[in-house]
Amino acid sequence: MSTLLEDYIDNNSKLKQFLKELSKEVPDFEKFDIFDMFCHWMCDKNLGGYARKVVYVPHEEREAISLAQTTDDPKVLEELYKQHKEKPRVVKVIVNNPYCPSNIKRNYLDYVLNNYLRAYESRLKGLITDWDDLLDAMNICLEVWNPPSEVAPIPEIDLEDPRMKEIFESIQNYKQIILYGPPGTSKTYYAKGLAFAIANDQNNIEFVQFHPSYSYEDFVEGIFPEVNKETGQITFKIEDKIFKKLCKEAESNPDKNYVLIIDEINRADLSKVFGEIFSALEYRKEVVKLLYSRESFTIPINLYIIGTMNTLDKSTVDIDFALMRRFKFFEVGPDTKVLRKILKNEVENDLIEKIIEVFEKIQELYPLGHAYFKDVKSKQDLKLLWEHQLSFLLKEYFTDLKKDVYERIREIYWEGLELED
Repeated sequence: MSTLLEDYIDNNSKLKQFLKELSKEVPDFEKFDIFDMFCHWMCDKNLGGYARKVVYVPHEEREAISLAQTTDDPKVLEELYKQHKEKPRVVKVIVNNPYCPSNIKRNYLDYVLNNYLRAYESRLKGLITDWDDLLDAMNICLEVWNPPSEVAPIPEIDLEDPRMKEIFESIQNYKQIILYGPPGTSKTYYAKGLAFAIANDQNNIEFVQFHPSYSYEDFVEGIFPEVNKETGQITFKIEDKIFKKLCKEAESNPDKNYVLIIDEINRADLSKVFGEIFSALEYRKEVVKLLYSRESFTIPINLYIIGTMNTLDKSTVDIDFALMRRFKFFEVGPDTKVLRKILKNEVENDLIEKIIEVFEKIQELYPLGHAYFKDVKSKQDLKLLWEHQLSFLLKEYFTDLKKDVYERIREIYWEGLELED
């Protein structure tokens, strides 16, 4: 007892001396109650907790967190997720953002379940007797909840790849190309990637999708009615459309590159859409007179055109030879390497090899695109893919005349992937 008392007196004396010295720098601390209140504020987590251990957040993570909190662009969130998937502080902010796509949330649940929770198996098995069943149940629930991708993937093309390099160099020299092939072969994805490689600025890229009712008035210029709000009188004026607008912008900024992507280019009547600018496509310096405005018009040399064309679509219009001569054509077919890249982060290796084997066998009978497998993560997904996409697609293509080919593909798919009805 006496020892404790002596310690208290000694410590009290030291504290008084400490406060005396401290008050020379901070006069208010001469009063013990103020100093005591300050100590509480420094140490209490509910007040500030500044004296507690500070968790260091690397600069790169702080930047990612800041961007994830402020962006309203789902594509930015997807890119942040790819870069910081293993950093819970960043992922928490990403999934809390109202613009976060559902497939990110599903992917992170799957990632945590398989990479983190299983690591606690030996520790928690003693506390949770049905631990294995719990994990299996969670896996089944995740298989049911399989939201499709809500935003298109950010295009990434490898210009070191001989094929991509050839296409890239051709469009730089020739100014306009068409990527053609069966559906699901990433034609639009490659078009966007090439466009960005040329323009280096998303704001200098325009995207339009042709359809059977698309016309010159939608693409170049047209006469449209305008109602005077004061008099109610109707007048007609000439209005520039996407192609003419982009040409003007490119002409005003000759030091920048501009790209127009025309998706499904063969679904419209191209003679009606392009009109008199057909010849301007071939000779960029040649002046043509536009139909309505009668303006002298040329296509700037810093404007590039990338079209995509589905070669299996029965509703498309045949491209005439005049247009063929003005574009360079590059085939984009089903690609095993791309399919493997699509599957590698989401699917188990054994299942990937089975999918690849089945995919290659089907190519002998039908050019099935690799992009059909972009949302596949499990056998259940493969079953749903067949039942709700591939089966209908193949029946429409082969009809009753080639029903035996359809049945052969079905057999390859179900038996090769070991699916059950």
